[in-house]
Parts: sequence; C-alpha cells; structure tokens
Amino acid sequence: MGCLSPRCREEQVVLLVHVEMRVCCELGQRPIAGSGGRAPVGGGRVPGRDPIELVEEATDRLVCPGERLDLRDECLAVGFRRRRGERAHQWEQMLLLSDEVRFERRFGFRTFTSDNGRFTLNGRPLFMRGVLDQDDHDGPAGVAGSHQSLIDRFAMFKAMGFNTLRCHVKVPDPVYLDAADEVGLLVWCEIPTTSRLTHAARERIEHTLVAMIERDRHHPSVVVWGVANEAWGYDLLGSREHRSWLNELSHLAKAQAPDRRQLAVRPQLPHRDRHRGLPLLRRAARDAAAVGRLHRGLHHPRGFHVQPARRRSAHPRRAARQRFDLWHLDEVFASYADLCINTQRRQFDTLRYQIESMRARPEIAGYVLTELGDVHWEANGLLDMTGTPRSFAGELVAVNRSPAVIARLDRPRVWSGGSVRVDVVAVNDDVDRQAVTVQCRTDEADDGEVSMWSAPGALRAHAHHSVDRFEVTASCRDLPRLATVHCDLRDGGELVATTQHPLLVVPRTGPHLDAGQVLVVSDDELAGRLSTLGYTVRRRGGTDDDDAVRVMRHLDEDDHDFIERGGRGLLLADDVDALGPGFGEFPPVSLRAWEDALFGGGEWVSAFTWLRRSDRFAGLPGSPILDASFEGLAPSVVITGIPPARFQYDVLAGVFVGWIHQVASIVARHHAGLGSILISTLKLTEHPADEDPLADWLLHQLVTTAWEQQ
Repeated sequence: MGCLSPRCREEQVVLLVHVEMRVCCELGQRPIAGSGGRAPVGGGRVPGRDPIELVEEATDRLVCPGERLDLRDECLAVGFRRRRGERAHQWEQMLLLSDEVRFERRFGFRTFTSDNGRFTLNGRPLFMRGVLDQDDHDGPAGVAGSHQSLIDRFAMFKAMGFNTLRCHVKVPDPVYLDAADEVGLLVWCEIPTTSRLTHAARERIEHTLVAMIERDRHHPSVVVWGVANEAWGYDLLGSREHRSWLNELSHLAKAQAPDRRQLAVRPQLPHRDRHRGLPLLRRAARDAAAVGRLHRGLHHPRGFHVQPARRRSAHPRRAARQRFDLWHLDEVFASYADLCINTQRRQFDTLRYQIESMRARPEIAGYVLTELGDVHWEANGLLDMTGTPRSFAGELVAVNRSPAVIARLDRPRVWSGGSVRVDVVAVNDDVDRQAVTVQCRTDEADDGEVSMWSAPGALRAHAHHSVDRFEVTASCRDLPRLATVHCDLRDGGELVATTQHPLLVVPRTGPHLDAGQVLVVSDDELAGRLSTLGYTVRRRGGTDDDDAVRVMRHLDEDDHDFIERGGRGLLLADDVDALGPGFGEFPPVSLRAWEDALFGGGEWVSAFTWLRRSDRFAGLPGSPILDASFEGLAPSVVITGIPPARFQYDVLAGVFVGWIHQVASIVARHHAGLGSILISTLKLTEHPADEDPLADWLLHQLVTTAWEQQ
C-alpha cells in the first residue's frame, strides 16, 4: 500500500485506489446532517492525475461504512469503520472490489518517533512497557494461536499494564498482528536469527526483512523492526565486517519503512545475568538500569519445563513433585502448592523492583521484560506454558500504572528503634496534576497517623519528580519482625498511587550461651568480632578445647583431628578451599562455586535460596525463600554431597534451580568421625560487628546451633 496520511481527526476518508493496489488517502468532509453517517467515496479516475495522487473531491455517490460495492471500472471502493487503539487510530474492514479483484485489509493512522531519547506516539511521549513474546502456544508446533485466543491473551497482557510486545526472532503470523491492532498494542517485529553469518544467510536475512516489512507495514501496531538479537550469528566485538553488514541491514530496514524504528537488540556485553534469588537480583537490577534492560525474573515450578536431555522422561510436573518429596522439602514448605506460591511471590518482588528501577531513571525510555509466557528452555514468564497467568498477574497493573510513586530504602534491615532513609520519585506519564502530596509511614502508625508529609507541588505530565527524602523509624520487641514502609501519592486528597516495601527490624540480643561456654578461634579478626558480640573467646591451643566450640574460616589438619575425635565446630566458609583437603570419608561433602555447582558455568534458569524456619531460626519472619532482607548475605559458595536421605536432618538452608534441580546446601551439618561441624556459606562477616543486624542475629543462632550439636 502507499503512504497514508497520519491526519485522522475527521471521521471519513476519501480514497482513490488504482488496480495495481497502490492506495493514497486524505481526510475528507464530515457527512452532512441527515446522511445517515455515510461517507463520500472517490468515484472514477481523475483525468490527468497520477493514480497515487491524494484526492479530496467528493461525489454524489455515498456508501455506508462496511457496505460492499461492485464497481465496473478501474477504481476500487472501500467500506470502513473507525477504531481507537493504544493512542493509535485504526480503520478496519477495508474491502476493495472490482469485477476481478476482491481484497480485504486493515490499516491504521499513527505516528511513532524517537526524539531526544524518548518515544512519542501520535505526538505524545510514550514510556515503552514491553514484554518479550516467544509466540509459543499450547498447541501444535509452528501454528499460530487462533484469532480469538490471541485477542484474549493480548487483552490479559494489556490489563497487566503493558503496551508493547516484542515478537522474538520470528516473523509473526498476520493473525498475530491483526489481534494486536484490535486490542491496541504496539509490536516490535524481528527477523529470525542465524547461527553463522554466511553469504547465503545474509541473502536470506535481507530477503526476509524486505518481505516482512512489505507484507506487514500497514499494521498500525508495528512500530519497530528488529534486525538482530544479542550477538546470535554475529561477532560484533571481533569482526568489523559483521558490524558493517549489520549497519547496512539497519539502513535497508529504514529505506523500506522510514516511519518505523530499527533496532539491534542487546549486543553481547561483558555482563552476566545472575539468578541467585532476590537478594542478588536487587544488585543486578541496578546494573541492568545502567544498560537499559531487565534481567529475567524468577519463576515457579508449576509448569512443563524439563531439561533438554530429559524431555522424553516422565511427565515433568510429576517429576518435580517427586523431587520435592525426594529432598524432603515438605519439611521446609507447607506443601508443594506452598512452594509454588512462594516462588511466584519472589518473581513478583523481583519484577517490581526491576520495573520500578527502570521507571525511576528519566534517561530510560522503556523496557522489555523477558518474558510473556514460559517455553521449554526458559521458565520466567508471566504465564505458564498453558497460558495460565501467574498468581501476581493482577498486581502488575499497579507497578505499571501512571502516575506512580517509587520508593527506595537505603537499607533492607535495621536494629529495633533505628531509622531508615526513604528516597521517593514520582513518575507521571499522564496528565498534569496540581495539588499533589506524598505520605511516607510505617505500619506502626496508629489510626492512620503519618510519619512525615511532603508537598512537591504540581506534577507535570511525562516527567520525573524527585520528592523530599524521608526518614522513618521502626521497632520490635524480643523477635525480629517485618515492618512495612508505605508511600502514598495523593492528588487533591485522592489516593492515585501507592507502594509498600518490607523492612526487617531486628532486636539487639546477646549470646544465647551459658557463662562457661567458650568459643575457640585462631583468626584474630574473627576473635575480635565474636568478642564484640559478647562471647567469651580464647585462642586455639588450650588443654580444654575439647569442651568448647571452634569457630573457623578455614580448616587445617588440627581442626580435622579435633572434629573427628568428637569436637564441635562452626565453619564460616567464604571460598571453595575452606574445608581443606581430605575432610570426611562419607558422604563426600565439598564446597563449590555457585555458578559451577548450579549452572555449569552458565545461568539461564533462576535459583531459589531458602532457610528452614524452625528450631533456632523459627523467630525469623517471612517465607522460607530468602527475600530482600538478605541482600548482601547471599552466598557465592554452596555445599554439595549431602544425600537426600540426610537432607531433612542435616540441612538448615539450601538452594535449588528451576523445578528442584541441582539441589545444594548453604547451611548444613557434616558428621566426621565422632564429631560434627556446622558449615555456613552465608556472608555474615562482610561488615564490622554490630553493624549488620541480620548478619549478627544469624551468627548468634549458628553459634548456639553448633553448641547444641551432639
């Protein structure tokens, strides 16, 4: 089709369509009163005019929207009715007729630009809230979903607050784009990728790109043509030729569709995704903001994922349940369903943190989240492989809405009676708002009493506003508790946005040991830390060491002998050599780096760390899966070799990957000879004593647990 004018404020169009199917149009007059809503149609060829010239002449021939005409000349007629998409103007049911040609196609009017680092749609700023879509459906492979199923899927996706779909490395079926047009979503189309950039691959990619644009450019939903994904098939860092060709491909796309954006997505950077659960993903999200993209969110094991090498094995959902029982995780989580709920909650917490981190930075124009639905090789979707939404789907709209209030606590945990600083940013992608106030409080306030108010004044449309810095205080009694920090944005007294963040509050407690119980150490720094925390400490080498607990960072031969002849120890391991050589005969316990033990050097599936909330750890609030309260404590080393038969007795905290694969421990007992040692890989000594409330509290519980070992 030819170029369509974006001026669409009127209700009718006049078209002159040549038999070569090149179309031009210009907005015409509104119908006169009494015309029944009928629109004028260009009738007959205009003498002396080029077939693609814009015309405005109205004739006395009228046609109702959607009416079909049979014209006996070179011109074609059009029936139409108007729709509104996501700030785009769509005209549908365009029916072209002649004595030989019958052709129906939708088209639309809209402008989409990127200026000064921002997207605009029909002249208005747009923050792109996108999700990568593998376009993989619960049905026959290679077959697009039905029109109605796509409509339902996209409507559900739009209800979550997203406005853009990135159809990943494939040319979408036309029914996919028709559904996006109808629902009112923007689409980012991409050409397929190649494993090696051969001459034949280049020709095929170029041909596919041109054909895709030619076929699909009339869809108002399509706003981006993607010409590359990461570095798949390309050596962008090492090959000048590859970089030059990719640049040429971008120019080719621009020549075919000058009104669309062309993007090469995420060239491979010296940066790795981290999937260690929320504590490390919070740090990763800050790195992600710097490069303008999100990491994969967490997922849950309620799906059909299996490792590629095991796809012909037992039903994966059943197999995941079997592994749940095998590793005695029913003593960690209330049930298998409870594990699913907890992992989904961590996925939402991570997504919210990442999305808010993006929205809080004015230099970022949007994001694309991986991904809309689970597929066999990735399990981080907002939907599972059956198309069922995650349990948090209804909460995403609050994360994506505008205006939004985004709060960041300067620390995830405080001592009882301590205060936390809260930095607040108000994001407004909507209309101007005048009388705006921000309220920040904790859940300790009585009868709605607030901690502090701030009045930033008017919030301009499509802008970020840094609000005054708040400071709130929280306290607890004998046990830690999770307080909630609330930040509310009000416009003229009406609540228009709100956010909540957990804050772990820890009481100041001393050792849980009797006066005569002594800790033996050989590390000066560790001795000073334990003394500061109130313990009686002496150096290794005394005659009565056998009645004490040794606290160590690394085991040597003397420590091995001490444990095997009946001693008790606590090992705070922070590297893979902490156990020393030849420790223990059965089972063969060892320390391994996180990446090697769980992912084999690559991280494509999320990992979940958990802590058994029983015995000495029963007083710690929250679910078994570690949350943001543990930021900075997540381990880089794991304990392997403890068999399932001993898991329920000896493992206090652990980790699993995906649907309960690569199970390992992070706090566990190990028995050797007549004695035993409690091993922890949590990072509890990163900060000075009495500075990190949770690290000190956990260390107290570990020391007590080590003393109680038989």
